[in-house]
Amino acid sequence: MTMSQDEDLTFIPPYDHPDIIKGQGTIGAEISRQFSKPVHAIFVPIGGGGLVAGIATYMKQVSPSTKIIGVEPYGACSMALSLSNGVRVKLENVDNFADGVAVGLVGEEPFRICKNLIDGMVLVDRDAISATIKDVYDEEKNILETSGALAIAGAEAYCKYYNIKNENIVAIASGANMDFSKFKSIMDLANIGAKKEALLATFMPEEPGSFKRFTQLVGSINITEFKYRFNSERKRALVLYSVDVPEKIELEEMLWRMESSEMHTVNLSNNNLVNDHLRHLIGSRSHPRHEILCQFIFPEKPGALRKFVDAFSPRWNITLFHYRDQGEVDASVLVGFQVQKWEMGEFQYHVNNLGYPYEIEIHNEAYKLIMD
Repeated sequence: MTMSQDEDLTFIPPYDHPDIIKGQGTIGAEISRQFSKPVHAIFVPIGGGGLVAGIATYMKQVSPSTKIIGVEPYGACSMALSLSNGVRVKLENVDNFADGVAVGLVGEEPFRICKNLIDGMVLVDRDAISATIKDVYDEEKNILETSGALAIAGAEAYCKYYNIKNENIVAIASGANMDFSKFKSIMDLANIGAKKEALLATFMPEEPGSFKRFTQLVGSINITEFKYRFNSERKRALVLYSVDVPEKIELEEMLWRMESSEMHTVNLSNNNLVNDHLRHLIGSRSHPRHEILCQFIFPEKPGALRKFVDAFSPRWNITLFHYRDQGEVDASVLVGFQVQKWEMGEFQYHVNNLGYPYEIEIHNEAYKLIMD
């Protein structure tokens, strides 16, 4: 927009213009031509909102009974929040995992249309998106990018929740090509998203025979990942591990066996802090006094780390630093600081001035389990 004004160029908005929305609405016409019977529901990924507004405008004229369902990631749900509040809501932080729909504020014109025409919203997490990418590849040998898998993940969740069967369902698989640097993080999340793998934490007594009893309680369920470190100062050790889950009842029975044998076990499969960071840190725990954990979103560009260190060092001691490349324009970074209670006001002042999105994780259950 600024460049078009400075250089006297014509600005073509990606979604917030009636003509753009009309053009995107022709996808509705393509869908209609492919079905002899009415479509029960169309699931549309939402970024700025132009695509869903265009499809809804067309479909509600030719097939009013067809439901138009928007799909957004949990971390980029501006449309869902806007519809809930009746006004457009701008997100302070936007999750870039599905970067093609990572929009902090939906368009004014798309929002006006969607308020009247779309029938509902579905929010999905990273695990579900990753599982969908894997499923589509396994079944069709096509590789969707994260934004392209979004609507299919939403359709699957919606149909499962409402037990919809034998209906014509359409999901828009839009987007560009997959960024290969994302593959590792997607595969890490895919099995958890498909509910084929569970990430568990079990407290095991630090005494002879505990390992044997632990394996007996796990039984025939396959362990796919296992992390443990002896700690002579504690009476209980924390074991972090992943297991294959053929059936939900098998996992529930195993958890019951663990609790009955006084091996307290927690299912951490849906905890993003664990999946992104803590599962990689067990075995090097050292919980210094007055430590707090913060999760930052770093821009992937030169100088980002130096800017970060300059903001805090040497004022506060950095006790932990874990960075994980996820093949995105931003990176998730977990940092530990020694900050006393009376310093928290000054500390948060510096954090806010840094300008990186962040979240203090001291209330996260996984932090207490794994890092205490």
